[in-house]
Amino acid sequence: MDRKGFFIHDTTLRMYYGHEGWLEPARNNYQVGERANVCFKWGHNMEVDGICSLERLQAWLTDPALQKKPCTLLPGDGLYYELSLRGEGAGFYQLLVQHDGMLSITADGSHALGSRREHPSALEALAFTQYSKCLLKFGEAGAIPPFAKTNLDLLPLDWEGLKMGTPAVFQVFFKDKALEQGEVTFARSGKEGSPRIDVVELGKDGKITVTPDLEGNYLLLVRHKDETDREEGVYDKRSYTCVFSFTL
Repeated sequence: MDRKGFFIHDTTLRMYYGHEGWLEPARNNYQVGERANVCFKWGHNMEVDGICSLERLQAWLTDPALQKKPCTLLPGDGLYYELSLRGEGAGFYQLLVQHDGMLSITADGSHALGSRREHPSALEALAFTQYSKCLLKFGEAGAIPPFAKTNLDLLPLDWEGLKMGTPAVFQVFFKDKALEQGEVTFARSGKEGSPRIDVVELGKDGKITVTPDLEGNYLLLVRHKDETDREEGVYDKRSYTCVFSFTL
């Protein structure tokens, strides 16, 4: 149970099958001095399925002056964690939650957290890094600041372009270089029904264009495996996931 007494269904191991975390802001735009509460949820393509372990999560807030500081994830009702921030000045603020760890496929085909150090006979050992990001705007703001990129990054090129019925351009980077091969999942969920899911192929310069088509929550998700990131006797490769979310 969490500290509020809610039962926690830990489904961290399901990331092997595609589970990821995402941030879900109530809205994108706030007044200066207003408090914003953002939920971190866990599952797949906006379908909540339990929650991942809190001990492998780190969260940071970067302000409009590009000052980065850690922030606290608090347990919700057993199905999410919550972050809270107050925008003391005008501009864009970035929330980032990072999920790191190791996962092994053991000799009997089951999944276990840990590397080859804990599971020497593992058939496969993966390092994983998952990024969940969102931007919040407080007051009047100009262009999005040059926030430091994560190893795998996905970001909108024009914040004001995030409107219903308006094509919006996003760009994907891997270690500061545009990622031109791969797919981006475009998921959105309104007040009723299951999430709508589309898959978009990355194009020239790592760019994609999507058009928001309902009132609700949105996420864009990209994955990438780095076959060169390995450590003998520890893990075979690293799997990255980056999720950018917003609300209309």
